Amino acid sequence: MPYEVGRASFKHLARAQISGKDIGSLKILFHRETRQILGIHCFGERAAEIIHIGQAIMEQPGEANTLDYFVNTTFNYPTMLRPTVLQR
Repeated sequence: MPYEVGRASFKHLARAQISGKDIGSLKILFHRETRQILGIHCFGERAAEIIHIGQAIMEQPGEANTLDYFVNTTFNYPTMLRPTVLQR
């Protein structure tokens, strides 16, 4: 299965810097061609604020379970959810 891995570190997030809780990261595995989310890993003190959105998207049927959700959705800023805009 062709897949890619997107990673983001909390230390680059404004909300994490403001709160002083900048240790942690997010990793999303996704199918290279369909962009379907295959897995999400998150660790850090504020991980519970982030992981649920990935879990919810993974449960969506068909094309609703893709990275496009994160690209096309507006999120409040600054927020801990910012890692979903992945760094490559």
